[in-house]
Amino acid sequence: MSTALQIYTAQINPTVGDISGNRKLILNHYNNALNKQADLCLLPEASLSGYTPADLVLRPQFLKDLQDEIMSNIIPFIGNTALILNTPWIHNKKTYNAALFIQNQEIKQIIYKQCLPNFSVMDEKRIFEAGHNNKTISINGLKIGLLICHDTWWPEVAESLKKDGANALLSINGSPYALGKEDFRIEFCKQRVKETGLPILYNNIVGGQDEILFDGRTFTINPNEDASNKFSAWKEESRIIQLIKNNDGTGYIFKNEKSSKPLKHINNIYKGLCLGFNDYMQKCGFKKVVLGLSGGIDSALTATIATHVLGAENVTGILLPSKHTSAHSNIDA
Repeated sequence: MSTALQIYTAQINPTVGDISGNRKLILNHYNNALNKQADLCLLPEASLSGYTPADLVLRPQFLKDLQDEIMSNIIPFIGNTALILNTPWIHNKKTYNAALFIQNQEIKQIIYKQCLPNFSVMDEKRIFEAGHNNKTISINGLKIGLLICHDTWWPEVAESLKKDGANALLSINGSPYALGKEDFRIEFCKQRVKETGLPILYNNIVGGQDEILFDGRTFTINPNEDASNKFSAWKEESRIIQLIKNNDGTGYIFKNEKSSKPLKHINNIYKGLCLGFNDYMQKCGFKKVVLGLSGGIDSALTATIATHVLGAENVTGILLPSKHTSAHSNIDA
């Protein structure tokens, strides 16, 4: 079966507000896509601003800086290998969560997020306008339907893209981690595949940002199949995902390649905590920590994570006993 589309897919770890640093990260991956002769470079939600940009979106200068960076320092470097780049974007004096389809030094199309989340750590209805009536993207003679994160949760957006002639669905995400979240994502993506008959590639961001963890775990799902091409959890990763004709030539599927080995429960949680701590330290510019030790399991775990990430030489533990502190606590600390 011949390859219809070579999609360089990367789950990356940007930093909120670091526009210049994120731009370098984006172009590094774009150059990797060029070297691998990809047709398309697909990056997750909020790759340039970092996720979640929150109140930064309410600052006009931040929005101007994003747009200036795109126009001056990203678009001129994008050739025939296309780039899908998600960013806050102003249109008709309204701010949207938008995906730019860039090719041959120009923005070919802009897709606006339609279903804005407004729960937990996400309050996008406060900072963005909702888009509507998005159309498919044309590349290599194919029509691709693009879903931006929460758009994937509900059937309406995928169904409208199917009606517009989509051959496959791409979903770019800034999906925070929670216990059981991987299975939840797979299940609603299976629903979109079942409803439309189209394969889906789900790309998620990775990293820690303050109290929020993003676990990555990019994957694909074909009609009547389980998830495949599963990326690793808790680390940046990139691959070429091939969109090919299905066996009877009536549609398209994502070629199944190897999936990363799943993590066991405790190891999964520990790796997530270590990544979150590491990113908090690096993104804030901290190199050393001082911890209060109580002799309890909470401070012991905190000290273990800090030592694992920074090395023992960069972790100082302090015990502050009082007349109420037991001898047992002093010994454990």
